[in-house]
Amino acid sequence: RILDQVTQDIGQLHRTQGGDGGWPLFHGGAGDLSATVKAYWALKLAGRDPAAPMMARARAFVLAGGGAGGSSGVLGMVPLAAGAFFLCLCKEK
Repeated sequence: RILDQVTQDIGQLHRTQGGDGGWPLFHGGAGDLSATVKAYWALKLAGRDPAAPMMARARAFVLAGGGAGGSSGVLGMVPLAAGAFFLCLCKEK
């Protein structure tokens, strides 16, 4: 069940990447730096090749926006049982 949901969520990320390489906060919106950083890492953790064209476009969008440090939060990985990871958004101090 969890794997099915993750697969569905990853598919949604594939479908919603904007032409600018970023992911918007809402349907039809402009790419957002923070949303793009989070989407990129979710895809990377799901096993997407960082050299894939969609990943390269996302990386270029993030770098053009000043890099991941300019996003509204940082991603943290919390290790869970059996080597799985849970992504959490941690507020910057």
